[in-house]
Amino acid sequence: GRMHMIAYLGGTQFILLLACMLPFLRWWGVQGAAWAYLASVIVMIPVNQVLLARCLSLGAADFLRCLWRPLAAALVMLAVVLAAKRSVVLPASGGAYLTALLACCALGACIFTAVLWLLWRQSGSPDGPEQVMWERLQAARRRLRRPA
Repeated sequence: GRMHMIAYLGGTQFILLLACMLPFLRWWGVQGAAWAYLASVIVMIPVNQVLLARCLSLGAADFLRCLWRPLAAALVMLAVVLAAKRSVVLPASGGAYLTALLACCALGACIFTAVLWLLWRQSGSPDGPEQVMWERLQAARRRLRRPA
């Protein structure tokens, strides 16, 4: 059943990774390995999502209703991070490059979270993972405000 499907998907992605790895390494050197991994994941995500929707008995409309907010937040995050990256001169390497990378990661995380939260609130705060995280944040806030 499902365990065989998981093994089959993992094997398929591994074969795809190997098929991309050899030419990508030849064309781009060590960075080609990262590009090969990215290519294999991009190809397999739609397959995995369709199978997940089938396992959960979700129709296309239900599935999209669950995904539209995170997808929209991810697209906004991508646009903001790319714009920020273009507006800053990145050093070639070293500690300054690592600092710029970490700053872009932090910016992306903040933008994604903020946009996801705004879309969730605009949608009427429906039940879901956003609701669970909101409740946890509120509980943590209450614990921090309690006098010792």
